[in-house]
Amino acid sequence: MVNYQIATRSIVGKTYLKVFLANTANIKLIQSILKRLDSVSVVNVTDSKNGKNLTVYKEHGHAIANVRSEVKEALDDFFKGISKGNYSVYNKTLFSRLNADHPDVGALVMSGFKHANNEAEYRHALDDFRLAIELLLKKILGNEKSLENQREFLLPYMAEKGISVEIRNVFFKLLDTFCKYQNTNVKHGNSVNNMDLGIMIDYSVFFIKTLLSF
Repeated sequence: MVNYQIATRSIVGKTYLKVFLANTANIKLIQSILKRLDSVSVVNVTDSKNGKNLTVYKEHGHAIANVRSEVKEALDDFFKGISKGNYSVYNKTLFSRLNADHPDVGALVMSGFKHANNEAEYRHALDDFRLAIELLLKKILGNEKSLENQREFLLPYMAEKGISVEIRNVFFKLLDTFCKYQNTNVKHGNSVNNMDLGIMIDYSVFFIKTLLSF
């Protein structure tokens, strides 16, 4: 076994997959990634005499062979460092732009992805992404305001760029939700779970891509 092995199992007429990892340090992260697959309904972390492994159940209407193929592809992508859950450097164009124009922002984003590969560092990962967005806004708007206090400056800037009022409102509702989650679960707490992490990283990448498009 290099990084993982997949075995097809059946019990009482129900077919499922077992995923055995050579290193279980990121097992919950991998569990979260596999849960995102359309063909997968449930992914459980299972204890056995040989350690922890993953039990993967298929979504109704999907053939187990297809599920196995999708799981294998997701695992291969993860171990290549191109996670389907957006936990790694998966967008070369984005990072090329950041490294060329805003290397300090790019360094924070890279650090965030690195921390996201370790459950014990999820909090640090989201803090890095928050700082990256805040720094990018400061550079674009030419001020030193915190992320939470940029609304009055960014709204007119977006209007000048021709962004409709509806899109501006959607952007700020998402940004407000992002900031509230950060304050509750990162700044004043430490309760980031692996499902939340994936969504918050997706938000972060969306904010950064949007700001770079202006």
